[in-house]
Amino acid sequence: YKFYIKIVQKTNKILIFLIPIFFGLPEISISLPIVNLRVDDIIVFALFLINIRFFRKSFFTPSRFYFILRLLLVLIMLSTLYALLIGNELSSYEITKTIGSLPYLLVFPFIFSQNKYRNIFLNASLIGFIIFIYGIYSNYTAASLLSESLTKSGQLKNEMSFSTLNPNSVSLISLIFSFFL
Repeated sequence: YKFYIKIVQKTNKILIFLIPIFFGLPEISISLPIVNLRVDDIIVFALFLINIRFFRKSFFTPSRFYFILRLLLVLIMLSTLYALLIGNELSSYEITKTIGSLPYLLVFPFIFSQNKYRNIFLNASLIGFIIFIYGIYSNYTAASLLSESLTKSGQLKNEMSFSTLNPNSVSLISLIFSFFL
């Protein structure tokens, strides 16, 4: 059992280090019929599956933060149930997006609640930030070459933005991180 725990901890450290790096590379994704699955999403799902037995313990601990997460989870389930009961048909994209956000509610509090994992994540975030800024600069450079054909600011925004980056992921990570500062 101790050997299993050590392997899980080493795997966690590697995967936690990779999340912000691949978050800084949002164009690397697998295009599925329903959604674009980014590498950082796959890593979060892997962390979720590897640590599911530890989440049960931490998720049900009496703390204000986990109370908020439990409340968010209940609200997600109630809103989905309400939409189904009143006859709104949920698209496969909406269902996939809802199910896909659930591991984030468990993985990021797990990362930020432990100093060793939080420090790894913060250090990797610096690298991911540099990669992300370089990507924006590259997109800006490419867009400025097309400046003759870009007549509106919306066109410039579309040229510079990453097509696979979900703003909800950014805001969820930011919200969870702010609780631990």
